[in-house]
Amino acid sequence: MELRDYQKEDVIKLTSRNTAGCFNEQRTGKTPTALKAMKKHGCQKILIICPASVLYQWQEAYEQWLGEPCVVINGTPAKRQEQLEQWTHGLVISYDTLKTTKAKTGEWENILKHNPEGVILDECHRIKNPKSAAAQAVFKTIKIPYRIALSGTPAPNKPYEIYSTLHWLLPNTFSSYWTF
Repeated sequence: MELRDYQKEDVIKLTSRNTAGCFNEQRTGKTPTALKAMKKHGCQKILIICPASVLYQWQEAYEQWLGEPCVVINGTPAKRQEQLEQWTHGLVISYDTLKTTKAKTGEWENILKHNPEGVILDECHRIKNPKSAAAQAVFKTIKIPYRIALSGTPAPNKPYEIYSTLHWLLPNTFSSYWTF
């Protein structure tokens, strides 16, 4: 499969730095663009954080566009641990499974032990509240070298709603919510 010309330009732009956002309109091919950009960065293990409703769409796109295996993490804790052990290339996890709450520990610690080299954050506007459990879990991936945020609707209702995405992409520049 071949990217369109504008997607190829996006890949060049996304790989010109270690962290970037792709906020193209919906249905313009952000998924394959982000996957190809991660591969161009040389990432072997890619973590994809997305809404639960698109877990299997990401798995299919990963395998279709990159020709490599991709594991979806879901189910019971034992099942998730088994799935995690199969991770060699792509790993797709939902925001809800990733986050830590009083009721569960989340999966981020186990994932980070596997040393992912890149993270794609789909529908990044989902972390608009920096105090939410989902945002806190996503922030724990900040040390992963290559990060791409995706959203077809990034424009917030209020300016502060974009802070979490900017903090995740550029934590040194946007280190303080109050300064922002």
